Amino acid sequence: MKVSIVEQEKGKMKVELKDSSKSFAYLISSEIWEAGKGEAAALQEHPFMVEPKLLVKASNPKKEMEKAASSIEEKCEELKQAFKRSK
Repeated sequence: MKVSIVEQEKGKMKVELKDSSKSFAYLISSEIWEAGKGEAAALQEHPFMVEPKLLVKASNPKKEMEKAASSIEEKCEELKQAFKRSK
């Protein structure tokens, strides 16, 4: 996956998530909302032609995206361990 900054202002950043899905953008956006430190929305202008984008509004949008990614990574690791224990 490649992340490209499309738009950046103070307290607002829009990134394009190349080689990703709209579902992944929604996952990151919901993690940001759950953390309560910013607002986020997954965007996709056209379902077949354009890569999904993520719009984040926070005091430090990049930091909030990084925190969301780390949180998702931890949850995936917990799920992986749960599957291993269930055998």
